[in-house]
Amino acid sequence: MRTIHKLVGTLVLISMSSGASLAAAQTAAEKKAANFRALESEMQQESTNMPSSSPPVDKTVPAEDPIPKATTMQQEIARFRAQEHTMQEESTNMPSSSPPVDKTAPSADPVPKATTKAERAARFADQERIMQEESTR
Repeated sequence: MRTIHKLVGTLVLISMSSGASLAAAQTAAEKKAANFRALESEMQQESTNMPSSSPPVDKTVPAEDPIPKATTMQQEIARFRAQEHTMQEESTNMPSSSPPVDKTAPSADPVPKATTKAERAARFADQERIMQEESTR
């Protein structure tokens, strides 16, 4: 009987010590999780694309120039065409200060088109001869 009491006492003592270490482990894990959440929150605040001196954007305020919602397919098509036209004008290779090119004016030194196969063959032979001469110089 004494042996059983000693065994039970030992088991109680072991379970109490393991319970205390388990509680300490949970407390350490909770602290680690809390530290991670705080660090994550701070890093999310710092990682915006806005400069650090800019105030946060108030998304409850309506836009200054809202685009009305298109309710029909024709309105969507018209809006797309207008945007496409604007983007095409803005995306030219020309500098923004240069005037647009007048494509209706004839070119300064137009090359006459060959109308027959014989003219095309003669022009090709001339170009080939000129290119051969230039490449052997």
